Amino acid sequence: MLKYSFLVLISISSTCFIKAQTNNPIPNKITPSGITIELTETYKIQPSSGAQPKARINMLREIPDGSGRKAVIDLRGILWLIDGENQFPFLKIKDFTNNFIDAPGKGTGFGSFAFHPDYAENGLFYTAHSEKTNSAPADFKPEKFNIIALQWVITEWKIDDPSKNVFSGIEREILRADFPGIIHGIQDIQFNPTASQENEDYGLLYICIGEGGSSLEFLSQNLQKKSGYLGSIFRIDPLGSNGKNGNYGFPLINPFSDEEDGIGEIFAYGFRNPHRISWDIEGNHTMYIGDIGEKNIEELNIGLAGHNYGWDEREGTFEYKRELGRDFVYQLPENDSIYDYTYPVAQYDHDEGIAIVGGYVYRGNNVPELYGHYIFGDIPSGRLFHVPVDQLSLGHLTEIKELTIVDSLGFKTNFLHLAQTDRADLRFGVDNDGEIYFLTKADGKIRKMKPTLSSSVKHEIQSSNLIFFPNPTKGILYLNVPFNLIGKNYEIINSSGLTIIKNIFHNSNTSINLSSFPNGVYFLKYNHENVSYVKELILTH
Repeated sequence: MLKYSFLVLISISSTCFIKAQTNNPIPNKITPSGITIELTETYKIQPSSGAQPKARINMLREIPDGSGRKAVIDLRGILWLIDGENQFPFLKIKDFTNNFIDAPGKGTGFGSFAFHPDYAENGLFYTAHSEKTNSAPADFKPEKFNIIALQWVITEWKIDDPSKNVFSGIEREILRADFPGIIHGIQDIQFNPTASQENEDYGLLYICIGEGGSSLEFLSQNLQKKSGYLGSIFRIDPLGSNGKNGNYGFPLINPFSDEEDGIGEIFAYGFRNPHRISWDIEGNHTMYIGDIGEKNIEELNIGLAGHNYGWDEREGTFEYKRELGRDFVYQLPENDSIYDYTYPVAQYDHDEGIAIVGGYVYRGNNVPELYGHYIFGDIPSGRLFHVPVDQLSLGHLTEIKELTIVDSLGFKTNFLHLAQTDRADLRFGVDNDGEIYFLTKADGKIRKMKPTLSSSVKHEIQSSNLIFFPNPTKGILYLNVPFNLIGKNYEIINSSGLTIIKNIFHNSNTSINLSSFPNGVYFLKYNHENVSYVKELILTH
């Protein structure tokens, strides 16, 4: 299988390459595609503790048994089952171990789950969760580390009755790995849903392993090698026995299964944080990988066995130099053709968002205009992006477009507004009909796209509909500004009556940074048609 290098990157637009260092490597902005979607709230997961956010929901998938039941995880330790109108706490990790941790956040906790394709017959499913350091001997250890911050564990569960909504059965540990930092652990585990029983990929478990913060800790010795597990995707046979500890196996079709200097479990490597993977259920069943960047580039990759995706020597189609700081990426070197890196098929920089969340190829019926498009987004901002998969190919960067979200009245909105938060924490789910779900941690809600009724979008919102959130705010106040207020003046006034900020509403989505001011009560004041409006807001860091 031929990998491509800089020689074939000549087909990529020259606007993507800026000489020397740059903090704006992709000057072209992501623009709306003109496709409008309306979302409907389908589920709300109850919090697993009294802490905020309400529920750290992280993933939704349908159980592959024809029942229509859907499974959702809360990073705090619960796997929920949704059966019709009812929700059940199917599995609580804390009931089975005293070493489970979901702090300090940053992806720790109950990370992922995967039901075996034969779950209806064998009752097997798998989970990934984080535990305290030294909870048990690790099967995989980093070559270099300052500390071991935590461990990630893959567990097999066998339920007594697969039709039940609450787990009762047995468990066994599959593998355990040490991580040198709290970030970028095991982010996703999945079975290939497109593999038939005759396919060699059937029943093989993919495990997405981040680099554990190795770059931030200047531990590059852990990266860019097929003999290291950090920053890789494993493909294992959970029912086999030729693996590291005998509790699992790896298939001989894996690219390094017979190499002394390679790990037999590795499917692909050279990632920073392969946060999500998915397969197109139609066409060539292409595998897609969303890899979160560090300095400036967020990547969408095509997943291919044995390929090296460049981290920590490359970030997107740019050179990465950790020792020179975090703010810049660099033009590829002239001798890039001697390297064997596989580059992304779509990418965006940190002018647009700061953490990609991989999604799915849309194969549902509700929005025909998006059929055959890969839908993904940005975790903090909640922006929704899409690219047609028939334009995605190695050696070519496809232009990313943004989806427009409207509310039930046809007014433009976004996930920050919908969740009433300054961080959307966007995630995706999918059901067996190919419909995509959108999860936001801040409110514990799950939404999906309504059938398309109209492409019209109302931009002219009455002045009384100016919306700002969150309130109370920790520092950044977001505003949805009516059309007839754009260009008008506003003021932020403190409790003593002093104007501390004076500006204009520049566009329909505006933010105000209050982080430099002390906690307290403030007022947003603006005028419209000779009427003054004053709205109270609370700042609490």
